Amino acid sequence: MADVKFRRFAGAFEAFMNSAPVRAEVDSYVQQVTARANRINNGGKRGSPRHAFMGDTQTGEKRAQGMVKISDPNDSETYVNSLRNNTLLKALKGG
Repeated sequence: MADVKFRRFAGAFEAFMNSAPVRAEVDSYVQQVTARANRINNGGKRGSPRHAFMGDTQTGEKRAQGMVKISDPNDSETYVNSLRNNTLLKALKGG
């Protein structure tokens, strides 16, 4: 057998991790977690369905990054509910 060595070219790896297909895959997971978090949140005390969480995907320094966060920073009800019930953790695990 021949001796074969592999070397990772960091520039190509980072370009791949920031490419459109990888960002699209990360965005699909972010949207799934966002939808589950909004479903778990159950409209809060008001009882009306609302989109309390939003997802965002962006290009990072080395790879694409996705984030799910509370859509309105002044929405203390969703913040407290998320802390008490671990809403984002439950949504990440599959809710």
